[in-house]
Amino acid sequence: MTKDGHLVTSHDPCLKECTNVEDHLDLYGDRMGSWNGDDWGPPYTNTYVDDYLIHDFTLEELKGLRRKMRFADRNQGLNDIYTIMTLEETIDLMLELNRDFPRSDRTHPVGLYIETKMYNYYLKEHGVDTAEELYNVLKSYDLETIEKCKDVLPIIVECFELDSL
Repeated sequence: MTKDGHLVTSHDPCLKECTNVEDHLDLYGDRMGSWNGDDWGPPYTNTYVDDYLIHDFTLEELKGLRRKMRFADRNQGLNDIYTIMTLEETIDLMLELNRDFPRSDRTHPVGLYIETKMYNYYLKEHGVDTAEELYNVLKSYDLETIEKCKDVLPIIVECFELDSL
């Protein structure tokens, strides 16, 4: 979740390895921080040291960055083209793809596999219930139940923190 309350689609909560944030040190250099998952205990095992955390940036600031492949041995051809997407942008894209390019080889359309991350952290440190925020976004698309989404945009929600589920 961004500093100004937008859910974004990103596997990790940090930016250094997967965006060009370091190309903008004049703007964001003072945002570098650390987050120690060990302080929170299981299921947190990751520690981010000297990195830029998504929750320290507004959506507008994140939109000024470009994505990059974090692994050097993988295709780098799409680096610096795409921005971080909001959950709504991701849902809109998937709905559009399912509408315009329906799958004829499967019984269900392409869906989303959403993992809510750092649920207790956001709840305790920022007072934000990310599970409720996710529900509200899905509800705004009329996709908040299995029955409503299964034939339109199948969605699996995962979290390693049971309270979120």
